[in-house]
Amino acid sequence: MPADPATTPGVHPDANPLLEPSPLPFRLPPFADIHEAHYGPAFDLGMGQARRRGV
Repeated sequence: MPADPATTPGVHPDANPLLEPSPLPFRLPPFADIHEAHYGPAFDLGMGQARRRGV
């Protein structure tokens, strides 16, 4: 079962670095700020966008 950002210690549920444009050079993701709980919402959003585009 995926981790829930709302119940994962140290992870703010509204602050998902995978859902925001990266301020780092070359748009690299801020790896130090990414937690397991961030992946589920990011995949859900990406899959939804791909389905709407018909990919």
